[in-house]
Amino acid sequence: MTERASVRFRVTQYANEQPWIVVEPLGGGRLDMFKKVIGLDLAAGTSFEKAARICDLLNENIEQIGET
Repeated sequence: MTERASVRFRVTQYANEQPWIVVEPLGGGRLDMFKKVIGLDLAAGTSFEKAARICDLLNENIEQIGET
């Protein structure tokens, strides 16, 4: 059975200031994947501003994530 949870995406930075996107649960199912931090590494050299635009695009278009 597939469990689903609502998510949001947020930009954060490593110590070297390289931005990355973290996936955070908002509600719904209790997915095992959220027992850990889920992150998306971006291409080297991606600016924080570009990362924020990517994050906005994800938040506007992805409502839930599923785990089977």
